[in-house]
Amino acid sequence: MSNYNNTYFNYTNSSVPDNTYTVKFWCIDTSGNINNTDINSINIAEGCAPSGINDAIRELMRQLKEFQTGGAGDSVNSGGDFSVAVIFDRETGEEVAMFRGLLPPDRFADTLDKRGREYNNAYMVVEINNHGLTTVTCLKQKIYPSLYFRPAKFEVSGLPVSNKLGWKTTKVTRPLLIDDFAQACRDRELIIHSKEILDEMSVFVYDDNGNMVPMEGYHDDCIFSCGIAFQGFKVSAKTKMEQLDYASHLPTTFAY
Repeated sequence: MSNYNNTYFNYTNSSVPDNTYTVKFWCIDTSGNINNTDINSINIAEGCAPSGINDAIRELMRQLKEFQTGGAGDSVNSGGDFSVAVIFDRETGEEVAMFRGLLPPDRFADTLDKRGREYNNAYMVVEINNHGLTTVTCLKQKIYPSLYFRPAKFEVSGLPVSNKLGWKTTKVTRPLLIDDFAQACRDRELIIHSKEILDEMSVFVYDDNGNMVPMEGYHDDCIFSCGIAFQGFKVSAKTKMEQLDYASHLPTTFAY
């Protein structure tokens, strides 16, 4: 295979007989992520006009470009944002599973639904920023049994829960998320095993304006996935909740 630049490549096979074929192209990046795409009905009959395959080639280039940039979502870093899911043991705080890849939001919901149910209907805290709203909507449609509802307000006593699904990262909640995650790691409330998460933590720094950001060219998707998961710890119990025996708390010295 020869390449014209870092985007366009060429491979010529002159031994294939005249016919109509389905061609599958595979793409793998330096992080080991693999994607593939089918281009159907490529007619390579002798004498076929170039216009006959131009549309298929354009479609291939579009799909490869989407894979390279992480789809139509906002790209914070040069490689695009990853879809990341981390599962922690609620009792020990130990990381037990992790997924990192480039998936459309509906496909990501399929993965979350399947893996979440495998891990005892894991309490699912989904970030709803950008395409995350599509992901949490798909999970709702799949009737996933344990979804996170975010607090109505963070600055009030009692942390009352709203009827809105998913975690929303804002200018107010971002520092809270990062500080909570940092404290949990320092206090060993969370135990991280994945190299991808640890790598991101090693390049997450303060910039000149005092903002907590990844160094240029690096990602922070794994960090935020862990931080968002830890927010679920605040509203989930380590043990089974028992119904209160209200009778035992009633006054005994006068009629009630």
